[in-house]
Amino acid sequence: MAADPARRREALRIGLQGLKLPESQVLAALNLWDQDYAVTQPAALAEYVKDLSQRLAYSIEERHQLRVALYVAIARHDGRMIPSAPPPMPAPRNGTPPATAAAPVAAARPPSPPAYTVFAFMAGEMLKAVNRDGLGSVDDFTLALEQHCSAQRLPVDMVVALNRWSRQVAGLETLSTHPAGGFGAAMHAIYAAAAEAIGPTEADRQLARAVNSAETLPEAQAFSPRRLL
Repeated sequence: MAADPARRREALRIGLQGLKLPESQVLAALNLWDQDYAVTQPAALAEYVKDLSQRLAYSIEERHQLRVALYVAIARHDGRMIPSAPPPMPAPRNGTPPATAAAPVAAARPPSPPAYTVFAFMAGEMLKAVNRDGLGSVDDFTLALEQHCSAQRLPVDMVVALNRWSRQVAGLETLSTHPAGGFGAAMHAIYAAAAEAIGPTEADRQLARAVNSAETLPEAQAFSPRRLL
């Protein structure tokens, strides 16, 4: 369901006022929303936070506080932003669970190349770290990843796969046949995007953990995780 413009604006106002901003800054922030986002891109909250933070000359910490405050306010006062889980199926009257069709047997897949396996594992660890930081960080990560993929001049198929992966609508399986030499640039784009989303110190820490964990994979014997750094 599309967001109600008045409801979304009121939620933003509540979030901004909760930060104890001067009323003039609250009004300026709402004017920015009205002029550049409300009509044409009402779901672009990550872009709005980034735009507003730049105008207010916010530090990384202040930007994080702004993002959290706005997402909390929207979750509380404009709940339609967050899709609800589907209702559970009612239990049958006799208490017997309904019969389910037998799942089709999946065809056996050939083993993935070591380079892809190591890359996909490390990328997944970085995405988990971003997810733990909250919805706002995920949006920031997705937006930044698009920019860093472009800066790295990654192949189109890799850019598309990473975009879908960062939005958690698909995995990275389509990259399993990608040349091993291209995964380093992709990992750099992922790291740089994570640094923007959760901060460079935390991104460094998570990357080091991802490398250490990946070194325990059997595939690391054939493709060292450190080749992606």
